[in-house]
Amino acid sequence: SDDRMIGFILCVKPEAPEQILAQWSGRGKTLAYATFTPFRRMGYMTQAIRLVTEHLFQTGCTDYIHCGRFDYNLNSANLLKKLGFEIAGTHWFREQQIMDTVLWRNKEFDGGKK
Repeated sequence: SDDRMIGFILCVKPEAPEQILAQWSGRGKTLAYATFTPFRRMGYMTQAIRLVTEHLFQTGCTDYIHCGRFDYNLNSANLLKKLGFEIAGTHWFREQQIMDTVLWRNKEFDGGKK
């Protein structure tokens, strides 16, 4: 209610190694996101990603949504799992393992409301 920025979501062209992207057909988007420390674990990012994902699928501008996360980021893992994302591969970035997760448009999408 006070217009403070609590985090962000970026939506960009698919960003993953070519060998991973080659496995996925159709048009995709990659989401990058972060919630600033004082606002974590309050449900803000769950709601924000749910709204962005619903918008991207409803407008028909993408067939899948990709999110990469560091393997040790369990909060992000739980968030993406709750929203229906599935692990689709892994790759390395600057000596850190990245877990590539994807949500498909044709999968029954409930926005993580289960």
